[in-house]
Amino acid sequence: MILLAGATGQLGSAVYNALKKEYGTNFKCLDINAEKLEAYKNDGIPVFCNDLSDIEEIKKILQDVDSVISVVGLQRETETLTHMDVDYGRNKNLLQAALKTGVRHFAYVSALQTREDAPRNVHKAKWLMEEELKKSGMDYTIFRPSGFFTDFIHYFGKKCKHSNSFTLIGNGNMKIQPISVDDLAMCLVMSSKTPAAKNKIFVIGGPEVMTLNELIEYYAEFFSKRIKIRHIPMGIMRFFAALTFDKVISRDFLKRLETDSICDVATVKEAFKINFTSLRDYIRNFDWSKI
Repeated sequence: MILLAGATGQLGSAVYNALKKEYGTNFKCLDINAEKLEAYKNDGIPVFCNDLSDIEEIKKILQDVDSVISVVGLQRETETLTHMDVDYGRNKNLLQAALKTGVRHFAYVSALQTREDAPRNVHKAKWLMEEELKKSGMDYTIFRPSGFFTDFIHYFGKKCKHSNSFTLIGNGNMKIQPISVDDLAMCLVMSSKTPAAKNKIFVIGGPEVMTLNELIEYYAEFFSKRIKIRHIPMGIMRFFAALTFDKVISRDFLKRLETDSICDVATVKEAFKINFTSLRDYIRNFDWSKI
């Protein structure tokens, strides 16, 4: 039995669909969004609304579970909730409960650029969780994904479809290598029964590398229009973020825009025998009437 934690978000929903395809209704889902869990419950899936703050409660949910897939993470920090609270703390609670209930394998979604001395809070928190897994004694598989296709459809694609100009922060030369959430979901679902994935950390991204400038230029070609790219100097945005105490745009987010998000996918492709979906193909096949 598999438990999917963080089941109702973008990636969680993709993993849910992959689990249904592979296991039918023989898995469990956990999330804090009770309303979205109802749809899964109607599919006949056991669901649990829980915030992962109480280890004893988590232990009850983990009865009969031998594999955990955790995509639990915080999108952005608030005054009351941080990446250290969720990406590290809540996942650590889940791991500790799993260790006490006989779970054999733990698949965890970290992030590209995660390392001990990472400048961004999210990567610092995920690094600590990775370390917890490595020293736990449990079999694990860690994935460090780049951005998702949908990030570059619903923001970049939508603006390019409806406007003849696009404003980028910085010089636009940041390199991206986004991945389909469905491809990542498949790897997560297969990780517990893939020998080559045992106790491994995989960086994972799509098959294409491009800059943000090149992405906008491709959209211009795709929509058969001219799109003027405007650039706001990074220094001005850092000053603005500091002046507004990160209320409008955060310095943490600006650090993200100064770091390439690319990786070598040869190892993960070999382990899971998968050909990753192309962003350009995804853009061509996307139903643009939706946005």
